Formats: sequence, structure tokens, C-alpha cells
Amino acid sequence: MKKLVSDQIVDYLERRGVEYVFGLCGHTVIAMLDAFSRSTKLRYISVRHEQIAA
Repeated sequence: MKKLVSDQIVDYLERRGVEYVFGLCGHTVIAMLDAFSRSTKLRYISVRHEQIAA
């Protein structure tokens, strides 16, 4: 079974020991959000504006 690129990115981040990912929600990243939701090692923190993420 082929994995989506978004699932491969999540796998990579998990292998690198990343625990938190900050980002903006939107229709262009829906596949990434779906992949993050299946991860047990990553926590996605949604922000409303880029400056808040900093």
C-alpha cells in the first residue's frame, strides 16, 4: 500500500523526535491535519495568526 506524502512527513517527524507542530488550519493543509490526527506521538497546535505561533 502506498502512503500519502502527508503520512510520510508525519513518519519522518516522529522518527526525528518532534513532539509539537504549530500551524494554521486551512483547506490547503487538510491532508496534513488528517495525518496528524492519526499520530500518537505528535501534537498539533493550531494558531489563528502567524505572530501568535511565535
